[in-house]
Amino acid sequence: MKGEFLHGSAEADWQVDFTAKPPIHSGRGVLRSISLEQLPASADAGWILGTATAIFRVPGAGPNETDASSSASLVVDVRDGLLPHLTLPSTLGPLHIRHFTGRLVFHDSKFEIQDGKLQAPGMLYQVRGYVWPGHMLNVNLEPAVGRRFTIRGTLTQPKILSDPNVETEAQLKP
Repeated sequence: MKGEFLHGSAEADWQVDFTAKPPIHSGRGVLRSISLEQLPASADAGWILGTATAIFRVPGAGPNETDASSSASLVVDVRDGLLPHLTLPSTLGPLHIRHFTGRLVFHDSKFEIQDGKLQAPGMLYQVRGYVWPGHMLNVNLEPAVGRRFTIRGTLTQPKILSDPNVETEAQLKP
């Protein structure tokens, strides 16, 4: 399959076996220059801005998300993005993404962020954690030197913990 997707392009190979009971499907492909603000996040629209390229792989899976294997994955590359609802105590405004790369693996009904690297102005973070399909977060940003941040909450109302005893809400931008 080839076509336009989220103001970018998509190429994918899908296999479906209707002879299996229940039917199974698998796929792999690439999304190029997709508009992140167009992601179907319903009420959480506008939680991220920018464009991304992603390579995805969905191994044999049944008719619903709980049948998906733990090796379903998405390798993401984002450049010049913005998280408008997230302001770290060490930044002057919303978190700017100069470059992010990472692998998201779907298992146990959530996405695990693996091998994440976020280059923000003046700082490079290792990114690890989880994102649930209901848009809940538990993500760690770990710099080589400096304060570590844990981000919890939702995509549009994140809470930042920079010290285990201090919780601050990210500044919300309209």
